[in-house]
Amino acid sequence: MRAASPPARAGTAGSDPDVTAAQLAVAFFLQMAVILAACRLVGLAARRIGQPQVVGEMIAGVLSGPSLLGLLWPGLQRQIFPADSFKVLYVGAQLGVGLYMFLVGVEFKTELFRRRVRSAVVVSLSGMIVPFVLGAALAIWLVRVPGLFSPRATVWQAVLFLGAAMAITAFPMLARIIYERGLTGTALGTLALAAGCIDDAAAWCVLATVVASFGGGAVAASGRSRAGRSMPSSRSRWCADCWRRSSGASSGMGS
Repeated sequence: MRAASPPARAGTAGSDPDVTAAQLAVAFFLQMAVILAACRLVGLAARRIGQPQVVGEMIAGVLSGPSLLGLLWPGLQRQIFPADSFKVLYVGAQLGVGLYMFLVGVEFKTELFRRRVRSAVVVSLSGMIVPFVLGAALAIWLVRVPGLFSPRATVWQAVLFLGAAMAITAFPMLARIIYERGLTGTALGTLALAAGCIDDAAAWCVLATVVASFGGGAVAASGRSRAGRSMPSSRSRWCADCWRRSSGASSGMGS
């Protein structure tokens, strides 16, 4: 008689091999409860002071991470968010962003966009050129700071990288703010969403050029890992985090 096979393990390289899929599922739903409760409380507090609720939800994410909770109570933060659960939590977060962006696309008024396509392009360029130029000018100075960029990074690569990072729109936040302000389906809301789409499409093309210049392949994950090794040090990792947050929104919109 054959012995029963052991339970499936969900551990990966660098993680605890004794963590099972069932334990990861329990941790995931516990994390969802903590995240939703924190977002609700901080979001309501943000609304009381006249800020969009989504701004409070972003602040709740910062407070629940290593910036505050992990700094004051590192043991509690590791229990709620163990390292083995990060990949599962990331997949759930990307799924949520993708579904939300799908709903935004369903309510997008294409006829309004067709009538205002020139206005959308003008607004998009106006909102992208200024931060791109400022970021590019800043990169000319920052590229000389030791440890900020890789020694392999040239001046034009740093200029494109920082300029595009400054020009990228936080598209999910823009969509939420438009929804909370009751502008969904209106001419103004459609114009803002269209301008944000054009912004992100142009900025992501620039970022793809920068990644390709560092020898990245066609696979996006490979390109991101190469960029993470060659471009920023720990002081500029926040730019890479912005890319990853925005990538879920861009893929959800299909742009």
